[in-house]
Amino acid sequence: MATSTPTATPTSTTIQALAKVGETLGLQGAELQAFIKDPQDREREERALQREHDDRNRAKEKEERELQREREDREHERRKEERMRQDHEKARELEFKRLEAEQRQKEQEMQLRQLELQLEMRKIEVQAGLEEASNKFQGDAAADLDEGQKEDQPGVYAPRSAYFPDVRL
Repeated sequence: MATSTPTATPTSTTIQALAKVGETLGLQGAELQAFIKDPQDREREERALQREHDDRNRAKEKEERELQREREDREHERRKEERMRQDHEKARELEFKRLEAEQRQKEQEMQLRQLELQLEMRKIEVQAGLEEASNKFQGDAAADLDEGQKEDQPGVYAPRSAYFPDVRL
């Protein structure tokens, strides 16, 4: 802020000094009043100009402060938007990572389920093989009994079909 240079304001002593100088010059009446009034008018104009100059300086300084405040506000808003953009980007990235993890978990669950199904199929195959082997063994044993059955021989048993005619092997 510019400082104004102090100007001498007309005081009663200054007016009295001007009046003495005017009287020594031989001025009287309207001429003396005009002689005293001219410096006062000039001082008044100088003060008015100084006030205008000071007002312009204050207005300019105020405008500069407002512009600075606007720049700071814009910078603050820009930083805020940048933070929001970064936060949004981080949120998107976290969501993407969450979805990736969820997808990996689903894939692992599917692989586990597939392995469980393969194990179950293998159990069924083994069970079927055991049943087939058991049936074949029982069928072979029954056939052996049918061929070599003799009623009068002890220790030789009759085939199952003799005891259970309704059951077929």
